Amino acid sequence: MNGPKIEILARRLDRVGRENRILKWAVAGVLVVGMILPAVAQEKGWILMLPPVVFEGEKPQAATDAPLSEWYPNETFETSSACEAHKDKMTDEFEAVAKKMQDRRIHVLLAKFLTARCVSASVGEEK
Repeated sequence: MNGPKIEILARRLDRVGRENRILKWAVAGVLVVGMILPAVAQEKGWILMLPPVVFEGEKPQAATDAPLSEWYPNETFETSSACEAHKDKMTDEFEAVAKKMQDRRIHVLLAKFLTARCVSASVGEEK
């Protein structure tokens, strides 16, 4: 009698496990890129900068009023349009995952990408 219910529960747990693995890899990727980019940022091009995040209760808010020196480099690009396209792609991906999962880490990353800025590496000017 419990066979079908156990199978349904097992499938749900498997799906949650897959989503958690995807989330862990996404977070790890953002962290690794953020650690190696400061050296790369010295080159010409554009840098996608992510703002620091503060929490108001449980909801993450991007601290867009923080000085750009407190923002984190995410990735470098040859053109501002490539930078903007990557920002849009990442925002769309994190929005899709955030709709499926109520995980605080995803919402933090989404808050960052929603307000990220493309900055010229050579001049420091924003786009």
